[in-house]
Order: sequence, then structure tokens, then C-alpha cells
Amino acid sequence: MNNALHRLKLRDLAQLLVLLLLVGAGCSTKSKLHRYVTQGDKYFSAKQYNKAKIEYLNAFRLNQNNPHVLSRLGESFLDEGDAVAAAQLLARVCQLQPTNYTAAVTLALFTFSPVNIPRLESMPKLP
Repeated sequence: MNNALHRLKLRDLAQLLVLLLLVGAGCSTKSKLHRYVTQGDKYFSAKQYNKAKIEYLNAFRLNQNNPHVLSRLGESFLDEGDAVAAAQLLARVCQLQPTNYTAAVTLALFTFSPVNIPRLESMPKLP
């Protein structure tokens, strides 16, 4: 009986350890994401766009569905002249946040600009 109780306690401890590791890993990802976005916003406000883009790319690697990060990256790619990347990111923002009119208008103005239409023809279609 004592041996069975000992095995039960060890199993419970092992399960608790696994649970704590999983919870700890999730918090770590959230805190990293928050840190990257916060630092990116600071750089963006200071007009240090290259540094901001690096932070937003790091945040994007952790969460590819964050509308704020997608929007800022879209603006960065738009400023650099990468029409395809900018359009894809801004389109994703519009999917995630249908009421984000800034992203929608930016995407529409950019997409229907006569200068950009030939570059966007090669863009893969969104589902």
C-alpha cells in the first residue's frame, strides 16, 4: 500500500511539473510578444522605422494574427516600395478587423493606384 501511494504521488508531481512548464512557456511567449510590440511602438514613434520593423518582425514570428503588428509591417513595406508584401499584410488586417478603416483605405488607395496595378497582378489571391 505504501509503495502504491508513493507511485501515485510521483505521478501527480510529474503531471504538475508538466503543467507548470506548459503554463510557463505560454506566459513567456506573451511577454516576449508584448516586449517586441512595445519596443517597436517606441521606435516607430521616434521615427526609427528600421529598428521598429525588426521588432515588429520578431513579434510577427510569435503571432501572425496581431492586427497592430500586421498594420505596422504593412506600412513599413509600403514605405520601402514592396507592394506585394504591403498589400498582403494590409489585406490580412482587413480580414481580422473589418472595421479598421485606416488599413482598408490605405489598401484600396494603394491597390488601385495606376502605378501599382502591374506589380500587384503577380500577387497570390487571398481565399
